[in-house]
Amino acid sequence: MNSTSCRSTELHTQHHSGNPWKYIQYLLLAAIVLGILMRLYRFFIFHHLWGDEAYIAINIIERNFVGLTEPLDNRQVAPPGFLILIKCVFESIHQLWSMRILPLAAGLISIPLFGWCILHLFNRRVALWSTALFSVTLSTIFYSTEIKPYTIDALCSVLLLLPALLYINAPTQNRWLYIPLICVAPMVWISFTSSIVICSIGVILVLFTCWHRVSTIRTHQPLSLYQYNHKAILLSATAMLFIISGILLYFLVIKPNEQSISNEKLMEDWTFLDAFPPIDRPWLLPWWFISVHTGKMLSYPWGGKHFGSILSFALCLSGIWTLVTKRNWWLLGLLVSPFIMGILFAALHIYPYGRHIRIMLYLAPFVTLLMGIGIEGFFAWYKLKKPQHADLMILALAIAFFVTPIGMAIKETMQSYNEFTHGNIGQLLGNVNHKTTDNDLIACYNTLDPHTGSGPEIQFELYMMRKIDHQIHDSGLLPLDKQQPGSKIFAISFHYNLDPEAHQIQEWLDRIGQNAKWINRQRAKSTTHTSEFISVDEFVVQAISD
Repeated sequence: MNSTSCRSTELHTQHHSGNPWKYIQYLLLAAIVLGILMRLYRFFIFHHLWGDEAYIAINIIERNFVGLTEPLDNRQVAPPGFLILIKCVFESIHQLWSMRILPLAAGLISIPLFGWCILHLFNRRVALWSTALFSVTLSTIFYSTEIKPYTIDALCSVLLLLPALLYINAPTQNRWLYIPLICVAPMVWISFTSSIVICSIGVILVLFTCWHRVSTIRTHQPLSLYQYNHKAILLSATAMLFIISGILLYFLVIKPNEQSISNEKLMEDWTFLDAFPPIDRPWLLPWWFISVHTGKMLSYPWGGKHFGSILSFALCLSGIWTLVTKRNWWLLGLLVSPFIMGILFAALHIYPYGRHIRIMLYLAPFVTLLMGIGIEGFFAWYKLKKPQHADLMILALAIAFFVTPIGMAIKETMQSYNEFTHGNIGQLLGNVNHKTTDNDLIACYNTLDPHTGSGPEIQFELYMMRKIDHQIHDSGLLPLDKQQPGSKIFAISFHYNLDPEAHQIQEWLDRIGQNAKWINRQRAKSTTHTSEFISVDEFVVQAISD
């Protein structure tokens, strides 16, 4: 085959026409269905909002559409397009759970879209490994049902990667270039990380188009000037739309918000200490590179910090090596360039890199595809060495890499933060909200450290109660003498231990109990900080005897 033909760029790595797994298509379908069902289950049980979700929700509820383009409160950062879309849905339904519809839709769409394309471009085993990793990874499930833009980031990456793969596989079919042409302008408004992917894939597509043009000229293959000009116009128009949209986003949103979203502030936060490469200390760069890529960033399908994701990193390296040995340079460039561009953005202090999988979820399709190719490449090598043990190794990997995380995901999903029989914070305060009448009193006592705790989800629930005109009093402002006999007092206390018998809270409750009869107590646990709890003590005001 001529080395410059289109087939030299095809992506059917290790395509085996004979002896395929008999039921592999059913396993692939099962992985997709399982991922969809787990996301739907987490959505419909409506697990409680955690801290950042609660803060984002408050911004969405309190602000109008223009206000969502301004600096957000509570140190929150989110794309304005994402916030506006969430508010549109919320204003239409007026239910808190509706804020999670958009992230859920992104998670549901991305799985079959990714699986379909990978199945058509790669052999079925690569498609199975990659799609299963993308579908059942714990983080991709959890963040599909949270009011954060992480799954939107992943969907945007899928929408950019797939047409690039299809175009490189069939460079004479220009129709795939229309997808990024249509998508890039709105993408930068709903996903900040899409700019990283657009830049990286755009560079590869421009280089590939130029290379393909030169190759066809050298080999005298038919490619009309119109076809080449058509490609050049599409790519140029895409780049122009991206630049214009990015400039508008910068001057209308990012520049006015520089003080609130500056990465200097992030670097002062311990949670982002290793999210930027130590350019000023270059001797630390190798260690930073290894620690970042073996930490939480590559928790597919599971992993963690302190080299907890070293197996995932090894499989990514195996995928890179497989593509190098096959001389599939363009596919290698597509899959590796977002990592390089992400590090460049972090070095320029534009966007953090590698601290946690959630802020790096835009790399999910690239990571899982690299790992899928790496798994297939490893077993191809292993089968040559020990063919009698190859099937056993595949089964062992399937159990370790998929059955275990699937079990963990099902357990976490079913648990849904409801460790306590009395329910979670949302349910507990929701009950108070529904039981309170105009004559009742809601009182709060907070012993949590405002710098390390304060239970953001607790504060959000109290905020929602204020929105419906329930007056909430602080501990020292209780108008107990004005309460009518028979009315109720709900004493809400925030504390660090499960048994709220700390002397401050107990003295406060005793003071309430002087004029009221204690009825019952309910408890729940903070989902943001595992050592924080909430208790609700219910009293009935008694008539004062003469």
